Amino acid sequence: MIMPRLRPKRLLFALLFLGLALFVALKTHPVQDWLLNRIMSRQFAQNQAALFDKSAMRVIFCGTAAPPPSPGKAKACTIVIAGGKFLVFDAGPKSAENIARWRLPMPKIDGLFLTHFHSDHIGDVGELAMLSWAQGKKEPLPLYGPDGVNKVAEGFNLAYAYDQEHRRTHHGAALAQGGGLVARPFGMADAESRKRHDASAVVYESDGVKVTAFQVMHEPVYPAVGYRVDYGGRSVVITGDTAWSDNLIKHANKADVLIAEAQAETFRRPMAKTSAEQGQQQIATLMRDIRSYHITPVQAAQIADRAGNPILAITHQGPAAPTNWFMRDIFMRGVKRKSGDVKLVDDGDMIILATGAKTISIDKI
Repeated sequence: MIMPRLRPKRLLFALLFLGLALFVALKTHPVQDWLLNRIMSRQFAQNQAALFDKSAMRVIFCGTAAPPPSPGKAKACTIVIAGGKFLVFDAGPKSAENIARWRLPMPKIDGLFLTHFHSDHIGDVGELAMLSWAQGKKEPLPLYGPDGVNKVAEGFNLAYAYDQEHRRTHHGAALAQGGGLVARPFGMADAESRKRHDASAVVYESDGVKVTAFQVMHEPVYPAVGYRVDYGGRSVVITGDTAWSDNLIKHANKADVLIAEAQAETFRRPMAKTSAEQGQQQIATLMRDIRSYHITPVQAAQIADRAGNPILAITHQGPAAPTNWFMRDIFMRGVKRKSGDVKLVDDGDMIILATGAKTISIDKI
C-alpha cells in the first residue's frame, strides 16, 4: 500500500498546530499540576541508598573551587561514604546546596571535619547543620577539627540561634530535637607540635572506618590538618590547604587516592600582575602572598608520585577554578606523573573504590 505523501506546507502546518496545542495545554492548570506532581514525585523518590553499600568506599566532590567566583563550582567540600558512614570534609560556600540538590540524606551525616578555619572551608557549616536538622537529624551535627573548632561551633550556633528558635516555634514537635553543632576538638595546636608540624591522631573510628588527622604546612594559618580515611583495605587522603609537607607525604603513603588542593602559578602570576596594573593593590598583595602556603598542580603530582598514589584528584583549584577546556589546559600545564593518573575534578564527580580489591572507577553522582 502506498502511503500518501505530506506536502511540505501541510507538514509545517501540522507541526505548528501540534506545537500550539502543546503550548495551550501547558498553560492549563490541570496539566501544569499533573506535570508538577510528576516532577515532585520523581525528585522526592530519588533513593541514594546504593551509595551506602558497604562493598565500596565512595568519594563525592561537593566543592572544588578556591575563594574567587567560579561558575558551577562550590568552595571546598569533599564527601566520603564508607561502611555506611557519611563523612563531610570542609563545607565551603554553596557546598550544602550541592548536597541538598543531589538528594543525599543529610540526616545521615555522621560528622563534619574541618581542615582549618578559612572562610572558603567553613562558609556553609551553619547551612549544613540547619538542613540536616530540617530534614530529620535528631541530634546536633558533630563538628570535628583541631583546637579552635569550639569557637567555630559556638559562633555558628549563636548566628543561627534565632533561626532555630523561630523554626521550633513554627513547627513544634517536628523540630523539637537536634539542631546546631557540637564541637569535637582533637588538639594539634600545642607549641611543641607547631615547631615540628608532624603531629597526627586517629580522630574517628566506627564500623571499620578510621579517620586520621595529620598536620600540614599552611603557615601562618595554624593549626591546619589533612585527613586520611581507611576502610576495607582502601584509603583516601585529603590534603586540605598546604604548602609542601613531609608529613603529608608520610600519611599519603600508598593511599589509593590523593585528593590534593592546587594553586596554578599559570593563573596566579597574571592575576597578580593585572590587578596591580589596574590599581587594585590589595588584590595584588593577596595574589602575591598566597603563593607561600599552597602547592601547585605540578607539586601535587610530585607528592602523589613520592607517596605512590594510583589516583591524584586535584580539587580546591585556585586562585580561580578553570571552567572550560582551554583554561583547564593552562591550569594543568607541566603536570606529569611517573606512575598513576591525574584528574582535575568537578563538583559532582565521584570516585568508587571497591573493598577487598584494587579497582578504582570514576562516575558522576
